Amino acid sequence: MRYLLYCLLFAGRFFLFPVYYLCGFWPRSREQWVFGSWGGHRYADNAAAFFRFCNEQIGDEIQLTWISRDRSITRNLREQGYVAHWIWSPGGMLACLRAELHIYDCFAKDTNFWLSRGAQRVCLWSGVPLKVFERDIDNPRSR
Repeated sequence: MRYLLYCLLFAGRFFLFPVYYLCGFWPRSREQWVFGSWGGHRYADNAAAFFRFCNEQIGDEIQLTWISRDRSITRNLREQGYVAHWIWSPGGMLACLRAELHIYDCFAKDTNFWLSRGAQRVCLWSGVPLKVFERDIDNPRSR
């Protein structure tokens, strides 16, 4: 069963490669930034702190959007007055497609890796690696 699940996940990613390639031709806006953290499952750490800081300092000039895979996070952020979208919602996909900067603290998938080609990616992760970093991790459960 586990093998079948991995095969289905791989097949799904196979179809996303053309999407990734075509996103490189989408026009990016310097006035749009997206943020994400922990694979899109948490609102925490450096990306969250920088998101709050940017909203206080340049929130009027730049469209700042938090991208998450957890709908409760987007709901909570919206209640606080921030712009937040679920990663595969139309608003989330459009924000990721238009954003010049994808700012994250763990992995490129924190925002939306498949819609990030052509954008500048900024990783805010800091620390001493106790295991291999990002794409070098062999076990998907450790990502």
